[in-house]
Amino acid sequence: MDRRPRLYRTPKGWAEEAPSHCPHGHRFTGGCVLVGHRSCKTIGRHRTHTCLTCLDEGRPDSDATVYTPPLTADCDHTAFDERSVM
Repeated sequence: MDRRPRLYRTPKGWAEEAPSHCPHGHRFTGGCVLVGHRSCKTIGRHRTHTCLTCLDEGRPDSDATVYTPPLTADCDHTAFDERSVM
């Protein structure tokens, strides 16, 4: 499986394709999604898209977040200070 992010050309360079919906079907629009980053020793990094609607409904962060590229069993996540985290 190709885990590299899909890129497309823009007038200012290249951009990464972002997910349009969370796993529960909520649309990712302005004010409804928190975009972040998670370091990974295996592939470098994952972009995170966390659904604020899911969090408002009381879902745990792990059920409300989409990772690009997707997480796998081989991923080894680190904190900014290089500590391993789950």
